[in-house]
Amino acid sequence: MKFISDRNRDIHKGELMKMKHKRSIFEKSYHTTFNNVNDAFQKAVPQREREELYGLLCDIALHEIYFSSFLPHRGVSELIKKRYGSEAAFVYSLYECAREADGGFLLVFSDERGRVEFCAGRDYGALLRKRMPILALDLEEHAYFLDYQFERESYIRAALSEFNISKIQNTVEKIKNNGIMD
Repeated sequence: MKFISDRNRDIHKGELMKMKHKRSIFEKSYHTTFNNVNDAFQKAVPQREREELYGLLCDIALHEIYFSSFLPHRGVSELIKKRYGSEAAFVYSLYECAREADGGFLLVFSDERGRVEFCAGRDYGALLRKRMPILALDLEEHAYFLDYQFERESYIRAALSEFNISKIQNTVEKIKNNGIMD
């Protein structure tokens, strides 16, 4: 993650560790483990705590995806080229979507047919109950302010230049190889 400083990354990862610690408190309280976002609804958790736990599990999952969404050198995705004409056109579409969002995450999904969709913002709870994104970019101020101050768009451009787009192609190929796609 060359687009943020080591200090910024360490602070951000420290916050992720705090979230995981909070999850472990829930796990100890309910004598169970919460492995994914749906566990908040599938396990015996009182309604009053379910939404808090669900939000926490979503934040942990999205931050873990965020930290795995970047590579120093990205590969080529024929799927993206086919759908958008070029990877540059896809990245520009992502940039525009992220630029218009008021915080939250930029999320990139692939469905079982190999279609790529993305969205940005804070209203992603319902999406995460159905499927997890392949790539994620944290758009909240804490992710960029230390390094970019008020230059949010510079952060978005720098981050998207390192987005591992080949991960989309690899995920679609795994789905196809497992017989989920025809």
